[in-house]
Amino acid sequence: YQADLPTAFCEAARRVGTVACDIETSGLDWRHDRIAICQLYVPGHGAVILRPIRSRPDRLIALMEDGAVRKLHHHAMFDLRFLAHKWRCDAANVACTKIGSKLLDRDASSHSLTHLLRRFLGVEIDKHEQKSDWFRATLSPEQIQYAISDVIYLPRLMDALLAQLTEAGLGG
Repeated sequence: YQADLPTAFCEAARRVGTVACDIETSGLDWRHDRIAICQLYVPGHGAVILRPIRSRPDRLIALMEDGAVRKLHHHAMFDLRFLAHKWRCDAANVACTKIGSKLLDRDASSHSLTHLLRRFLGVEIDKHEQKSDWFRATLSPEQIQYAISDVIYLPRLMDALLAQLTEAGLGG
């Protein structure tokens, strides 16, 4: 999608109460780099890739700020810094799988999404497109697969992490 999220996708996220989110950027510095795409997934509804070409994607921002919808991220601090800086988005009800992993096992050698998906879900994802050109006019099938794989497993991963955090007396 160009410019903003479809209304039907936002409505589905509100019905389900959960949306998994990620962004791809031109670099790591939220003050200077740009957001190329936002990818989102609603369990039972599907995933979308958004090219936010407008100055402010109002439906995306409204969804991110909706406290009734839980937003799942891996490395939420990275994504939220970009969203806050770019569009003054004040995201509400955010959960982060990376923080969950660090709470569960602060001495683990890795808290990467790849490692966590393998460890908790037995899922392997291909990260070869991570540093590809996300501003291309047309995304390649590999880029699309990469972008979607970064969000479709987040709900199941968060559930697994929360179950273990609860067992360890750290969740609730």
